Amino acid sequence: MKISITDSSSMAMRACAAALRGEILNPIEVSLPERLLLPLVSRSRKLLRVAVDHYLKRMSVPRSALRFLTEEDFALFATSIYNIPREKKFKYVVMGAPSGAVSHLAAMLHAPFLSHSFLLRVKAKKRKPEDFPSVLKSASSVALNLCRTLTNAEVVIHYDPVHDRSMLRFLDTVRVKLLQLPIQYIDFIKRHLHREGTVILVECTFQWYRYQTDDRIFVQIGGFGGIGPDEYIYGSDRLDRWLEGLKSRHKSGWSITDMQQEVGRESEWGSPPQFIESARNFCIEEGIDLLVLRSKNPFDLSSLVFYTFLSSYCTNSNPITIYIDSFTATNPTFNLKTCTAPLWIPYVSDNCFSFLKEFLRRLDPGIKNLVSKIFLTLFPTMDTTPDLVPLDMWLSLLSDVSDVHLVGNNRKFYPLDPGFFIRYPSELRKLLKRFKRSLTQPVDAEDVVRVCRKAGIEVRKY
Repeated sequence: MKISITDSSSMAMRACAAALRGEILNPIEVSLPERLLLPLVSRSRKLLRVAVDHYLKRMSVPRSALRFLTEEDFALFATSIYNIPREKKFKYVVMGAPSGAVSHLAAMLHAPFLSHSFLLRVKAKKRKPEDFPSVLKSASSVALNLCRTLTNAEVVIHYDPVHDRSMLRFLDTVRVKLLQLPIQYIDFIKRHLHREGTVILVECTFQWYRYQTDDRIFVQIGGFGGIGPDEYIYGSDRLDRWLEGLKSRHKSGWSITDMQQEVGRESEWGSPPQFIESARNFCIEEGIDLLVLRSKNPFDLSSLVFYTFLSSYCTNSNPITIYIDSFTATNPTFNLKTCTAPLWIPYVSDNCFSFLKEFLRRLDPGIKNLVSKIFLTLFPTMDTTPDLVPLDMWLSLLSDVSDVHLVGNNRKFYPLDPGFFIRYPSELRKLLKRFKRSLTQPVDAEDVVRVCRKAGIEVRKY
């Protein structure tokens, strides 16, 4: 079985596990031939397409590998990421909604993180990305087969003809979301949580339009970014112009015309309410202290992590260094070993740019004046989309606050830059040698709670 190891959920767990080991994570394992070729690929659109296709096919799974899967297979995948000695105990275990922010939070707490969501990229017949009926027919077959053995999970067919065009040409993208706390997670908690420890449950209520096509099977059109759910379904002039530039005959707007759309928790970042309830009931029944952090969107948790870090580590009017990372390009190890405040953004789209602009505008002048440097890593999308913000705009925004240092990004090639995956971890390791402010004391849950109201996070203790 090949559960994706490079999607936002798996990367959140892998980054957290790397931080517990004190290591810099390589987002993608690159072979020696690939290491030699990738820097050249950025110079040719044709070569870039070949390289992206090669990577996606390598990370995909045939349908035959999905037979007989259960929730415990996904849970085992998550717990095995940590490879923790049986006798190892933690004061906290974090569970729930995945994001780069939650990997930073768990790392600051010196805690493992277990996600409720898992992505599968399944091989399919070649088709045009905007051929929604073909994608829906193929992915629905995958979802139905999965649900024959998945009895406590829902399957979301994630169709994003803007951000996922490369994948949609020959892959079905489906996300498995746990509805009940699996036995593997229960055993992990009982084995590795201190007797007086606390489970921290992260719930994200972010919503999106979706269609229910069968029992526990949903279709989501579009995904988080600068293009909202209405624009995906009803279309817009800017999407039409963009599609025309790609020589597509399709006019924007994708929907299932004979079905009623509903509003539900978003596929990538949202939490199934059933999972949250199941985890809460388990903790109450077992007498385990539980802290629930409820956010309306991925941005709120990012604010929480930033302000928790500042209040815990950046005191006495010392200069502050900020690291703005994005999407799956996240390495909490660097922040902990350099006392660098993390500010994660979910994507590199215009809505994330607006969030960052407003965040900096509202940042206390006393804090802003102490910022001595900003590190910036923007995830290379390998494509140009209508909501993509040019690199120069990010640099201009941040340079009004402090000096900006790009990590991993190449100004000439961004966002069409596969060489990023070589440079990014390498440059982080080099930067580590220049800093001597490693943090040894993890934050406490009470430190997090004190900041929640400022970040717009609802807190419940059980």
